[in-house]
Amino acid sequence: MDKNTFPTFSNDWIKHYSFDIRRYNWGSTLYNNGHVMDLKSNFESTYFSAQVRSYNGIDIYDVAFKIVDKILLNIGCTCGHFKESPKVCKHIVAVLKAVQHESLQKNSTKKTVVGSRDSSQDIQKARAKNTANQILTEEKKGNNRNEDKKIVEIKKTNDAHMDETKHPVLGPLVNAPVIVLLIFSVLCLVIGIFAINIEETTMGVLLIFGAVFMFIVMLINLTRKR
Repeated sequence: MDKNTFPTFSNDWIKHYSFDIRRYNWGSTLYNNGHVMDLKSNFESTYFSAQVRSYNGIDIYDVAFKIVDKILLNIGCTCGHFKESPKVCKHIVAVLKAVQHESLQKNSTKKTVVGSRDSSQDIQKARAKNTANQILTEEKKGNNRNEDKKIVEIKKTNDAHMDETKHPVLGPLVNAPVIVLLIFSVLCLVIGIFAINIEETTMGVLLIFGAVFMFIVMLINLTRKR
């Protein structure tokens, strides 16, 4: 990563945003075990994104946030914990530890070059720097739009997940496999007809209504998967 100066912050700063020492310890363990991947930042080193592999090594979560004047902003993570409660999770802590390490590494490798410089060379360098700054200003505008778009996409994913599962009854049914709903609806229909034939009319009618209800849910499930 070839960026400008990274923000510097202490472990206490990370613990402050973790709200829970256990979450801080879990995130530190993820980072120490090499679960943080593809750490990226913008030119100004205010926006950061990365992927974090779960403890079991199977799941991978996308993390993004901003740090402006040592204030943590616009946090986002695709893990289940963050979807349920949008606060700093262990995956965000792990990426914060990675940013902290990257900052310490960059600061430790800085070199100060002391010597005499020709004034004409300084003027040429200043002109070249001004030209580069003009180009970078245009790039920053595009990068900032992309950064905000990625944070919004993560939040939209979290909101969509919450909308699908927030209903205590329809949530599990809508997410059920279509074949299971089909089997149950057919069984309810057959048993309902049989119940009516043996003069168990009330039970038969309820079973038939249940079959129709599950058939409707199955259609909703098929529509969602398209």
